[in-house]
Amino acid sequence: MAKKVLGLDFGDEKIIGVEVTRKGRTKVVTALGETTTPPGTILEGKILDEKSLRDALNRLLKEASFTAKATILGIDGTSFTIKTHSLPIMSERELERAIEFELPEVVNFPFQSLKDVSFDYYENKRTASEIEIVLVACQRSLINPYIEIAKGAGLSLEVIDLPALNWPVLPLEVNPRAFVNIEENWTTIFVELNGEFKVLRNIPLGRIHFQKGVEEAFQCSAAEAQRLCATKHIDYLLLEGPGNKSLLRANTQQFTASVFQTLDFVRAQERASHFSEILDELVLLGRLANLEGLPQVLQQETELKAYPLNPFANVSLDTGISPPDNGAVYASALALAWRGS
Repeated sequence: MAKKVLGLDFGDEKIIGVEVTRKGRTKVVTALGETTTPPGTILEGKILDEKSLRDALNRLLKEASFTAKATILGIDGTSFTIKTHSLPIMSERELERAIEFELPEVVNFPFQSLKDVSFDYYENKRTASEIEIVLVACQRSLINPYIEIAKGAGLSLEVIDLPALNWPVLPLEVNPRAFVNIEENWTTIFVELNGEFKVLRNIPLGRIHFQKGVEEAFQCSAAEAQRLCATKHIDYLLLEGPGNKSLLRANTQQFTASVFQTLDFVRAQERASHFSEILDELVLLGRLANLEGLPQVLQQETELKAYPLNPFANVSLDTGISPPDNGAVYASALALAWRGS
């Protein structure tokens, strides 16, 4: 593990970085920052404009004064396959060959050759006769531009990973929890129990969909809708606008129903009667995590404690570094850096 690591979270709307340095036995955040992803540069993890993204990354590295070279890079999107897959007990070498052989049946995209696929896996659990793995795969063409951009910025790319798989390493109190991350164009729901992967689900509803609903409800611009989301209670947004509120209400209902259905899938797997038998809480990440009243909506739906995550609550910050007001937005970048340091 490197002594100083940069966690980079590339999103459709923002590029966010957190630098973590090991000082003795303590991990310390020594730099952090964010910059806007130029419009049309990334869409659901796919790079559409490599030059603009390279310029944005270089700007972030300079403005935030990052000095780490070792980098853990997080990318996300609907183009990834994330699945559990069971195989008979076998040696590690046999397991890798078996996964390569079965890959065409497991991934959700076509490919001609294994050279066209980037994949990794880890053991989730095993019995006397079976091993269950968690497989993550995507087309290699998806990640190659990120590799080139990182190299061009002078970074030493250690790992590329899905941010969600790193959330459990955040320095939080040890409680069984569900993570709900509201990105620009989708929401990721992730549950891991006792170190065992249970579910990772992406739903095609994100911050932009809530914003569009507010624009219609209040007959306002995108900028004004963003301001309303940042300053008003969700009940106000759902009830007080002079325009058509049906889109906002439908998106809110779809969002809460998707969270409920995902947790219900885990509940059924665990043969529990209530969510509270397997989970203590539900934490919100992303730019809508601080939408006033949204945690209470989820709490009422799931009967679990729900709140916006403050990933810096148990983290040491270097002199001159202040925790950001929108800390929930930095959770993925912090988790990536924490994992690598």
